[in-house]
Amino acid sequence: MAGLRGVVVWDTAAEQDWTTVEEDEQWNVFWTDMSVSTERAMKMTSFQKINHFPGMSEIARKNGLARNLNRMAKVMGDSSFDFYPKTWILPADAGELHQQSLDKKVRTYIYKPSKGCQGNGIFLTRNLDDIDSTSDAVVQKYLHKPLLMENKKFDLRIYVLVTSMVPLRMYLFKEGMARFCTNEYTAVKGSNLNNQFMHLTNYAINKKNENYEFNEDVESADQGSKRSMSSVFEALEAQGCDVDLLWSRIAALCIKTCLAVQPSLGHIYNTCFHGSNYGFSCFEILGFDVMLDEKYKPWLIEVNHTPSFATDTPFDMALKKGVIDSTFKMVSFTVEEMRRIRQHMAANALGAARKSKEEARMLESEFKETMSQLRGDYEVANSGDFELIHPSPDPKQQAEYDTIFEKSADSFGARTRVKPKPKKEEDPDKKLVRKAPEHKGAAAEEDKKKREVMPPSARLLSSTASVAAKSTVRSASRAGTDVGDPEMGFSQLAADNSRYMIGSSGHLPEAQMQRDFVLPTGVYLDPMVKGYAQNSSDALQNSVALAENPVLSNRGVGSRIKPKMAAKPRMGPLLGSGLEVSATACQRQQRDVFQPRTMQPGKKVVALQPRHFDFGHH
Repeated sequence: MAGLRGVVVWDTAAEQDWTTVEEDEQWNVFWTDMSVSTERAMKMTSFQKINHFPGMSEIARKNGLARNLNRMAKVMGDSSFDFYPKTWILPADAGELHQQSLDKKVRTYIYKPSKGCQGNGIFLTRNLDDIDSTSDAVVQKYLHKPLLMENKKFDLRIYVLVTSMVPLRMYLFKEGMARFCTNEYTAVKGSNLNNQFMHLTNYAINKKNENYEFNEDVESADQGSKRSMSSVFEALEAQGCDVDLLWSRIAALCIKTCLAVQPSLGHIYNTCFHGSNYGFSCFEILGFDVMLDEKYKPWLIEVNHTPSFATDTPFDMALKKGVIDSTFKMVSFTVEEMRRIRQHMAANALGAARKSKEEARMLESEFKETMSQLRGDYEVANSGDFELIHPSPDPKQQAEYDTIFEKSADSFGARTRVKPKPKKEEDPDKKLVRKAPEHKGAAAEEDKKKREVMPPSARLLSSTASVAAKSTVRSASRAGTDVGDPEMGFSQLAADNSRYMIGSSGHLPEAQMQRDFVLPTGVYLDPMVKGYAQNSSDALQNSVALAENPVLSNRGVGSRIKPKMAAKPRMGPLLGSGLEVSATACQRQQRDVFQPRTMQPGKKVVALQPRHFDFGHH
């Protein structure tokens, strides 16, 4: 756990019999309060998970959220994204924002730094001259008619768990938090624009007010400045609000927000993770801040990708512990998943060379579909207080989400597609034709020989010899050996290095090598092969491990052949009654252990390693 704020994560891990380890040890789940870079994600293996998606800043930062939701509102052209207040992004929209000052209408704006948190740097204004148009921030129309309770403004903190981005799977926690202002709300006017305790619901701001009320126990979660969402919904239902409709609107708001960035995040995910990956190497708990207006319409204020798990009150502990507990159970690896991953990786390593591209693509698709189904069934069975909201169980609702995703993908493709330069049309009559120079005598005979078409074997020999001649000096310097005879053919090289050639059954006699390495005699082979083949004695000692788990490499004629040495078997503890898995040679050793290149100095990093968990029949 890196830079972790809140002991509830530690306590919940201990209660589930998970073992905390250092980052350089074997781990299965990595928990951090910092964003995850693509470099860190690319070093993960198929047996590891991390609690953030690379690129989630697309909605976690205020300018990214505004850019994506404004784009989708324009693309959809209807009311699908009308849950987000009118927002301008600075400095890009400074000109459009300035046009607002030309209108005689008096409007209230709220200024928010793009990377700010806990209410820092936020202020209200009616004069746009107070805003620095060159700053990195967003400016929104202020919701001046919010829903009040006990004459106080409040917002809702909604917890959403995203377990996969490709395909998108989202779960909504059934309980939430209502955060109240500590001063009563009155109509906005110039004299109260600076009253943060009346306008801002941030806990970090209101706890400084002497009017802040802390909850004494869980039973009093319907009182104070921080209350349970369920108690607020009960009060709203007593006022005549349809809370079921409100809850469905909040769920749709969360889904549409993630759909706006799914193509972008999915692209980043597929870039970072490949091979035996089926879409569940990352998960994320998002905190959606939602405010209600006087007509019970939900409005999205912001999205937090690192919501606070600090527990200042008994209600905080009960709520956040439930979120973490259910999350840990849902993201745990199952024994069946581990078995299938190992099986798939071994099959790819041993038989990939004999599969066509179409066969390999079909097997990979079947593997991902099977694993996705297994993972989805397990998550639903162990969801606890989370409920699945995407994919939606309602076919009509899901059809709407599919349409939004398609338009979001089209928009993403249009923004990232490189447009080719238009070709200039040429007049065939004016097109210049370069004529070959005319030669006479001996020069003509030499020119004629150059133009003669050589047979395929001769062309191959000429091309290979030409390339090899150009790389002779480079090959010798890389391999650290003397350059061999440029006329040496395959037979002599094979005789010198036959003990280094690996076939599908380990070390094979020279007569059987043609099965895996088909090189005709008489074709020049780059001397680099000799350098690669003459490995050190330490590498030769590993040939036994390589023979047990051979990795085939059919490279083709005239290519450089570098025998792949097997990685040392590494042991990784798994969930479930002390089961352990032995990583096969097809795993890349460099990805077994995380290299904390992007960690800040002085940050203690601890990873979670689940050991024992009762999976039952799942």
